[in-house]
Amino acid sequence: MSSTVKRINAITGLKFQTIISNLSMMSNPLIALFLVIVFRKVMVNLPQGSGAFRVDAFLLGLGLIMNIVSGGLLISSTSIAEEKEKNTLRVLMTSSVKSNEYLIGSLIPTFSIIMIVNLLLIPASGISYSAIHLPTFLLITASGTLISIIIGFVIGILTKDQTQSGVICTPILLVFTMLPQLRFFSSTIEKVSSYTYSGVIASYVDGIFSKEGYALNSHDLVTVAIWFILGIVIFILAYKKRGMESD
Repeated sequence: MSSTVKRINAITGLKFQTIISNLSMMSNPLIALFLVIVFRKVMVNLPQGSGAFRVDAFLLGLGLIMNIVSGGLLISSTSIAEEKEKNTLRVLMTSSVKSNEYLIGSLIPTFSIIMIVNLLLIPASGISYSAIHLPTFLLITASGTLISIIIGFVIGILTKDQTQSGVICTPILLVFTMLPQLRFFSSTIEKVSSYTYSGVIASYVDGIFSKEGYALNSHDLVTVAIWFILGIVIFILAYKKRGMESD
């Protein structure tokens, strides 16, 4: 086993321990799943059908955005902020751990948790797995999850502690969660939302149950690619900056 793989495994193990030992980090994915289940029970008598309001589609979209945006941002930012408070991050930055190794090792635990909940949200919202093209579902949700986690990492690295991290995260996650919900009330908001990764997720869910169905398109692919690449670049710059400040 190479030294790079060993360092990634060590970081992954550390991250799993950090997340599992802090129940507040796990609360958002669990809340998203719980709310979808409860809302489904409450809204079960609402009319559904082609061309009408669909409870299952609404719940799936709501659950995915809550889990991916809120869960991804808060788990990743809080875990790094906690490491900073314990000086674990400082030790890693001043050791032989590279930014890409830290990024990969930190991504795996949070990504795994969020994606598992994403898959559980399908039956929780009342939709069968056979009604969804899983490869497209996994591509869209995995892309959004990765972007949320990376944004959370940037916030965690640039903030001083968990309190400051939470303060910064709150308005950001509100923007990304509310824009897709408000897009029906304004064409301007709808256009702005279409250029966010959460807007792509919402558009995907809308397309699943439309008459035309959802087909991957260049706009959605370019949008998530830009957010992903931009997030990676900012993370690496922030990691190196903090690393130099720790020397």
